Amino acid sequence: MTRILLIEDEAALREEVLDWLKFEGFEPIEAVNGVDGVDKARLHRPEIILCDISMPKMDGYEVLVALRQNVETTHIPFIFLTARADKTFMRHGMELGADDYLTKPFSRGELLSAIRARLDRHEALSQVFGQDAEQVRSSLLDLVSKDLKAPVTSIRLVQDLIERQVDTLSTGELKGLLDTLRLGTNRLQHLSEQLM
Repeated sequence: MTRILLIEDEAALREEVLDWLKFEGFEPIEAVNGVDGVDKARLHRPEIILCDISMPKMDGYEVLVALRQNVETTHIPFIFLTARADKTFMRHGMELGADDYLTKPFSRGELLSAIRARLDRHEALSQVFGQDAEQVRSSLLDLVSKDLKAPVTSIRLVQDLIERQVDTLSTGELKGLLDTLRLGTNRLQHLSEQLM
């Protein structure tokens, strides 16, 4: 179920929007002010956030800045709900990272359309980034497996040689083989540290 955080200090509007969201099958989470909203966003990590701008304690702009600065919440689609519709006001929010604006009063259809558009876009971006991440992961695994094979192979060969010829190896040969073992284990340790 899609979690939607609604941050709205006006109780009547908050209750109405919560009812719409529940009716549509969403899991709404309510916050009565900006401070409460930031806390609940970090706690619940909703799929989308609807936020009023003019609120006591912490306005919507401050909420957006706080959430965009947190790695766990920076990617969450964010829609402002506002009674002001002037371009300067809206531009400021977009520059801070808002994804959309709904001007009050808005209809149920307008709200649901905005939510679906943001969720669809977020899903499409997640799939693209997911594919990129999978390609990076695959390339990294190929690189690491090739890099790890060389020192492991070297260590095994030296181990086999020592086991088969332990009685016939001179001290100098044994020291040379131990140097090869040391190089292989050092390389393996270095690769492991890089991987971590």
